Amino acid sequence: MTVVIIYLIVFAASLAAFLVMVRQKEYISGLYFVFTATLVSHNFGRLVLASSESVSAALEGQRIIYFGSIFLPLILLLTAARLCKIRFPKWLEAFLLAYSAVVMGFALTIGRSDIYYKNVQLVRKNGYAILTKEYGPAHSLYTAIVIIYGILFAFLIGYALKVRKNIPKIIVVNIMGVAFVIVLFYFLDRILKLSVALTSFGYLYAAFITLYLVNDIELHDLSSCITSSAQNLEREAFIVFDMRKRYINATEAAKKIFPRLRKITSGKTVKPTDSQFYNDVMGLLNDETNGGSEEKLVQVQEEYYNLRKDVIYKGYGSRQKLGYLVVIEDVTATNSYLKELNNYNHELEAKIDEKKKDISKLQEQLVLGLATIVESRDNTSGEHIGRAQKVAGLFADYLRYNEPERFDDDFLEKVVRAVPMHDLGKIAIEDRVLRKTEKYDPSDFEEIKKHAAEGARVVRKILAESDEKQFCEIAANIANFHHERWDGKGYPDGLKGEEIPVEARIMALVDSLDALCTKKNYGPNHSYDDAIKIIEAHLGTQFDPELGRAFVNAKREFRHIYVKNEDEDGTRTE
Repeated sequence: MTVVIIYLIVFAASLAAFLVMVRQKEYISGLYFVFTATLVSHNFGRLVLASSESVSAALEGQRIIYFGSIFLPLILLLTAARLCKIRFPKWLEAFLLAYSAVVMGFALTIGRSDIYYKNVQLVRKNGYAILTKEYGPAHSLYTAIVIIYGILFAFLIGYALKVRKNIPKIIVVNIMGVAFVIVLFYFLDRILKLSVALTSFGYLYAAFITLYLVNDIELHDLSSCITSSAQNLEREAFIVFDMRKRYINATEAAKKIFPRLRKITSGKTVKPTDSQFYNDVMGLLNDETNGGSEEKLVQVQEEYYNLRKDVIYKGYGSRQKLGYLVVIEDVTATNSYLKELNNYNHELEAKIDEKKKDISKLQEQLVLGLATIVESRDNTSGEHIGRAQKVAGLFADYLRYNEPERFDDDFLEKVVRAVPMHDLGKIAIEDRVLRKTEKYDPSDFEEIKKHAAEGARVVRKILAESDEKQFCEIAANIANFHHERWDGKGYPDGLKGEEIPVEARIMALVDSLDALCTKKNYGPNHSYDDAIKIIEAHLGTQFDPELGRAFVNAKREFRHIYVKNEDEDGTRTE
């Protein structure tokens, strides 16, 4: 009973192969259809024979088996030739068909004549039926045709390997495998005389291998259509790959661009050693990041090409993928134009940047002029702006060297540039307050405090059209918050600690040092060393303790600004 189940499974598998083959009808020719249909009948005969209860039923099964055994090798041979793009002479095909028909005619005589089988007996063994037979003289014709098929298969494979070099090796190798398996199983059946005929498995294997090769053949045929149609267009460059990214075919134009294509065998995987071709073309195919690139610009010698990856589908409206088409477009002229345009754009951008810098300088000069006017109205010793900017510049250098992880060069450079703007708001303060020689009373102090917010407003007004948004913000913060205190007791907003922008905390230290060291018409002035001590004493209350400690540590950097002989600017002598 086990043998019957095995034949039932083999029959079902061959029927499945036939149904799958039918679904390929838009491409598969009659040969493939006939092959699978004949295989179904062959395995059905095996099933009938194994389950027979009488000699007549067993003989019917044997006749069906012979129909497959005689015609399957012929159909398989012609199928293999079709896969290899080889056609046998028509007279040879006609002879093989006629010879097979004659052998089949003799096979149909079994049970009725002794010309093919002299004697037949039905034997049941372990629940299945087998025929024991004594061969007649006509049976030698069957043996002869098997030998003929074997010779033709060998010739076909040799011809495909030696002459038709454009045939993918994977197809030839699979055909060799099919031929070897069928021949091997045929002789094993004769030698071992097993309960199950191995040739049934051999033909089933051939059916599924044929199905496997169908898509490859379809892709090759489609590739041939694409490349042959494009050969008349000298500039049309295409390369065809299968779904495993093995090279299939290419147009002559593509081979001129990538000469390496002439040395790659159809059906072969392109190796990484294929230098530029691998990096350019295979790099595009193998790119799976972010869904995979669809286009790539490459340079081959002095030329530029745009590579585009497209998917080849089985047919219009089909979702079944057969392979990839790499389209190569010469964009050298376009790229040269884009390069020239890009160079022009760079030149234009450079000129615009230069103009912006000129405008920024003009704006800063305007601000500096306003600051100088304000300073001339203030009741100070003069040159406060210049000294403050020098101190800020030296402190910025100190921070660049000692705290590079905290402050970047661009930020510190903008802070130093913004220093002259810190007291611009005093332009709105009345002269009677600004020029007052005695100590401010509470009302005067309330008036003078207005310069902070007013300074920020003036800065934003002047720099409103500037492209340097960060610089505008830094300058406004310095003007608005340089009188805020670390402990929150400053003005105008009473900000506390790190609520105060760091640029304003830097300005507070710089401004206080200059105020302490400069002669005034009211209040005491201090020596440089005393001024440093006063700042140090107010770290954590008036000044940022961490930033203030760095400022105190940098005191040697500023000393030369304030410690010198008495001169007209009124700086303290030591």
